[in-house]
Amino acid sequence: MSKEEPVLTVQAHIFQIDPETRKSWKPVSTRALPVQFYYNIDTNVYRIISVDGTKAIINHPIRPGMVFSKTSQKFGQWTDKASSTVFGLGFSVETDLLSFKDKFETATRSQPVEPSRAGSGNAVEEVQTVLKSASISSGGGDNVKQEHREPDELRYENERLKQALATSGTNAKKWEHELQTLKATNLKLKSALKESAVNVEDWRRQLTAWKESCGRLEARVKELEAQEQRRDSAASVKSNQELTSLRRELETSRQSNNDLQKTVGKLKEEKAEILEQRNASNAELEELRIYKSRIVAWKSEFGTHIRDLQLLSGRLPPD
Repeated sequence: MSKEEPVLTVQAHIFQIDPETRKSWKPVSTRALPVQFYYNIDTNVYRIISVDGTKAIINHPIRPGMVFSKTSQKFGQWTDKASSTVFGLGFSVETDLLSFKDKFETATRSQPVEPSRAGSGNAVEEVQTVLKSASISSGGGDNVKQEHREPDELRYENERLKQALATSGTNAKKWEHELQTLKATNLKLKSALKESAVNVEDWRRQLTAWKESCGRLEARVKELEAQEQRRDSAASVKSNQELTSLRRELETSRQSNNDLQKTVGKLKEEKAEILEQRNASNAELEELRIYKSRIVAWKSEFGTHIRDLQLLSGRLPPD
């Protein structure tokens, strides 16, 4: 039982010539798809296959007389006469195009010449004629064909840049809004940090004052306890009342001291959190500045391509 095995896989954007105008390219995929060569060792037949999900975009064998034409540095095309379809592939790198072209030529050399074409002229010239008619409007000559190759690549690159610019424009608005929000948040964090620093100093001074007050109260308690032993019973009652009052005041002071220590601890935690948020905001600001510089570079590149396309379009013959 014969079996086809993959011998080459490349990634490319797939196009087809508009069957109505036979002049413009129509994309058949929104993204680069794997395009594969399969070889059947039993029948010595190569097949080109590309699938988008469950849909077969390309699926036909390499037939005698087929020619793959490199029309630009990253774009090539060929005709499947059985389906009267002209396919075009846009590659991201030239090396993929050259690999595909070499495998295509290998596949066509391995096919026997069809008898029906043996006496009807050169098959290569026929395919090239079809490719030329699908690429240019009318008239011949190497100069017209060469002029058409460059716009093919520029149109392909222009479409990619338009999509990238549209996406970057949307992202730029979102990033600009996020940048303004982060700036406002950063100002609020700075203000809160300054305010918390002032509050920490105030609480620290109050804590020091409470500690001094507690020290004085403890000394006073010890003094009263010593006096209590020397006083008579009548005087000791009054001292006991004063002692009890001082002990209550001391307990209150200690409780206040504990509360102050807890408050200071919370303020320190809030300060650390504010500093962490500020660092995160600075990192996001830096990232947004990098994105903004990239957007400026993309816009500049897009403008350059638009000017090249406008200059080149002035040399093309009217449709």
